[in-house]
Amino acid sequence: MQAAILGEAVPGTPFDIWSIGERAPASLALAPVDAVSYTSAQLNFQGIYDTVKRVASAAFPQAQQGSVNLVDAMAQQKLGMPVADALGLLSGEFASMQISPSMDFTKQVYFFGIRKKPETLKLLRTVFSDQITSERNEGDVTFVKISLGGKQGTAGVAQWNFFNLAVTPDMILGSSRVETLREVLANRAHASTTAGLASVPQFQARRGQFPENLSGLSYFDFQKVDWQGVKDRWVAEAKKSSVARTVSPSKDGVPSTVPDWLERMNLQVVARHLHYSSSVSWKDSKGIHWDQWVE
Repeated sequence: MQAAILGEAVPGTPFDIWSIGERAPASLALAPVDAVSYTSAQLNFQGIYDTVKRVASAAFPQAQQGSVNLVDAMAQQKLGMPVADALGLLSGEFASMQISPSMDFTKQVYFFGIRKKPETLKLLRTVFSDQITSERNEGDVTFVKISLGGKQGTAGVAQWNFFNLAVTPDMILGSSRVETLREVLANRAHASTTAGLASVPQFQARRGQFPENLSGLSYFDFQKVDWQGVKDRWVAEAKKSSVARTVSPSKDGVPSTVPDWLERMNLQVVARHLHYSSSVSWKDSKGIHWDQWVE
């Protein structure tokens, strides 16, 4: 499948949303060879912000143009620094990776490219303030634990949800479990954008047909998925939801049950017919382009 948004990709146009891209994103070096999926995008956050401001300025009448500056001032107060400075701390890379064959969400990892680690930590402390429950340094990595709030469990006991960050000199890694972050960070000692997942032939397929710099790339290996494990987890989640609704009924008072189609589904058929999916995107003077294929 191919798609494109064509136009004159010059500054001051919606094409500012996308960056010119990179040959290999920094996060790719931390993707192990057995990763199930990996997705990376290179965005121009300053370009996105400028585009939003242009749209807002066009929407407000001339007499209300000060409203745009007011929003800018409010954002600066929340961030503790000018918006442009905050956006300048982000390299533009956003990526995610799944390393669990059963697609366990606790093994999902997110990456944000950054510059100037001390200033980035200051920004995190300002934005999340009271939500940060702990912060500790281990070498050049700072682990930050953020509270996402609590809820009542099935036994009537309060349960608190947390999200963990690992801030390195050039990247923020995020996951629901700190053990997952440590597992990924362990790859840094031998990290390389030509090793790990990048060395898999399927991942490299057709790479030479596209420009050197890419704005985005993604990969999903259907063969590495434990489809029975995925189904078992879905069924367990459905049953857990059913118990939760029984303990705390919804408005209609009808508890959920495991759907019959889920019980009967044979997910092995997916791996039988689908091998892998991959896609790339890039920006040039003619616009932004996407190319995706499935084997």
